[in-house]
Amino acid sequence: MGGNEGMKQQSKPATVNDLIQMKQELETKSNRVRTLEGKQSALLDRLNKEFDCKTLDEANKAKKNMEAELGKRDVALIADIDNLKAKYNWDFANV
Repeated sequence: MGGNEGMKQQSKPATVNDLIQMKQELETKSNRVRTLEGKQSALLDRLNKEFDCKTLDEANKAKKNMEAELGKRDVALIADIDNLKAKYNWDFANV
């Protein structure tokens, strides 16, 4: 065992300036938390109004559903374009 194990390290007491600085840091961080909470609330309200999602879980599910739907539409659009190319003998390489 080392000689310093089990001994508490002594720290100097906080000065008035230290306490003032800690108070200012706490106020700054508290303001930041309030700002972020306000932004979160605004985003949740927007999700609710625009997409009828009340939670982030609901929004994530809706996002996945929308992505799947977009994927299906993309495949259908590509198929339609291919059909038009074949029907009208389009060659986009020469356009």
